[in-house]
Amino acid sequence: MLLTLLDDTYDAYGTIKELEPFTDALIRWNFCGIEELPDNMRYLHSVVLEFFDKLEEEMEKEGKSGCAIFAKKGIMVSAKSYLQEAKWLNEDCVATFEEYKENGVYSASYLVMLTVTFLGMVDEGTLDVFKWLSTFPPLLATSALIGRLCGDIASCEFEHKRKHVGTSIDWYMKEYGVSWEKAEEEIKIMALDAWKTLNQELMKRPHPFPFPIVMRFLNFSRVIEVFYKDADIFTEPKLMKHHVVSLFLHNIPI
Repeated sequence: MLLTLLDDTYDAYGTIKELEPFTDALIRWNFCGIEELPDNMRYLHSVVLEFFDKLEEEMEKEGKSGCAIFAKKGIMVSAKSYLQEAKWLNEDCVATFEEYKENGVYSASYLVMLTVTFLGMVDEGTLDVFKWLSTFPPLLATSALIGRLCGDIASCEFEHKRKHVGTSIDWYMKEYGVSWEKAEEEIKIMALDAWKTLNQELMKRPHPFPFPIVMRFLNFSRVIEVFYKDADIFTEPKLMKHHVVSLFLHNIPI
């Protein structure tokens, strides 16, 4: 929820003049320089800091000293990538498709999301795991790319209804001068190729970390397939009803 609020703040509500000090304050992890920002942005900033500070305190109590700092670093990475997209939109800048894709891997926010899930793993979530994750290993980069491309395919039509930095489909069209249909086809191929790369990484042996750690990357990508396969059910949660009912109410036939 916090990531959605942050993303929407950069996408739709904040101006560059507001977002730059907002981002700087997140990176410094303090309240300096945000006195003139709107109330909603100052409140969101305080909620983010409070949540992750409390998370760090809880991890300290559980003997995981130094682990939660990586979640804070993940938020900083997301904020910087969100700001980059906001700058592109504000400046009507046409960056290259590769630049958009590279930034999109960070703005998918997989680093902070996976870090937080690892914090909840009692035995497997060691300090070495967080240090490794912070290097953006291939498992993380590939699963984040799947999230970015699949999300773009599903949300492209919705994003065109508002002023937005655009999706990978838009950037591909601009750079290569192709139709929307051709660009969508190419992005789908890239997403499939990313799945192949992810599967290849998953099949490598031996893995440096326990199997439950490795499976998180696969499961995140599986969730993305549910959210974005046929429609953007993250943006339109009523479309999620079938999945919720199927999961919690319908018995599995044996």
